[in-house]
Amino acid sequence: MDRSRRTTILIAAAIALVVILSIGGVSLAVWIGDDGEGSSFEFTVEGWDDPSVRYLLFEATGEGGEALTLTYDDAAGCFAAADGSGAYYGGAVSEVTAVGYTGIIEELLIPAQIIVRSDDGQPYADGVTASAANVVAVDMPDVEQPNGAALRLISELTVGANVAYVSAHSFSYCEYLTRVVFEPSSVAVTLGDYCFLRCPLLDEVVEDGRTVIRGEGCFG
Repeated sequence: MDRSRRTTILIAAAIALVVILSIGGVSLAVWIGDDGEGSSFEFTVEGWDDPSVRYLLFEATGEGGEALTLTYDDAAGCFAAADGSGAYYGGAVSEVTAVGYTGIIEELLIPAQIIVRSDDGQPYADGVTASAANVVAVDMPDVEQPNGAALRLISELTVGANVAYVSAHSFSYCEYLTRVVFEPSSVAVTLGDYCFLRCPLLDEVVEDGRTVIRGEGCFG
């Protein structure tokens, strides 16, 4: 079988698999690399394809302790990491924190995981490898700050299963927020003081068996 036919079959099979699993309610990220032998690999990432995720801003820590900024790469359909100088970072990332949101979607999901490019920064057409990184914390700005202005518009928020900490004052003064859902998880989540303060329409908080430790003044 020649290379082009093999690659075509792999792509078709991957698309069919995505369709089948989507019908069954499973989010599957399928990445296809071409090393001349038609290689492919796949992994599951919860919430990776939610439309709000691409507008989230993230910070993370690199393998050597570097502070990294993660921004959505439209061409690759995942996040790319850069260090303080703006240079592309190709290593693994950890301790991912959601730090802002710039979209206009009313239902915001803080996902359990995101997909991050982990190659050497070459263009997407040359092949991209990727890995899943857990989102372990949320540190949202006040709604009056540039990276927090869009939070004023959200009406429903879902907090992912790997989030263990939400910093003080996050999601305060969200005047249209009506519902907060904490995804079921064995990971307890601690809310810093005054999270969800002055959200006048908030009337439903779904914990679904998850341990939620509330700081002072939360939901006040």
